[in-house]
Amino acid sequence: MALAYLCDPKARSERPVDVTKDQLERAQKWLYDWCDQDLQRTSKLFSLITQLRDWRGPFSNNILWESAIHNDDITAWWRNNYSEYEDLCELVR
Repeated sequence: MALAYLCDPKARSERPVDVTKDQLERAQKWLYDWCDQDLQRTSKLFSLITQLRDWRGPFSNNILWESAIHNDDITAWWRNNYSEYEDLCELVR
């Protein structure tokens, strides 16, 4: 699944793959259901995911992402570095 791949820094480092706009659009339905069909929550989370795909905004820190490659607990890494994005951290679990 495209969302799982985007949220896994180790996988992105080991197997660089372009996640297309079409793949993200197909993931929207699943994400909407995951967010209990809350459109506002889904749109905020999807905005973060598109930034994550493109390494923009809060996800543009290369050093931080490199550190994830050497971290054994990715869930803890997400919580420690991006705790203000609760839904995204929950999605990573």
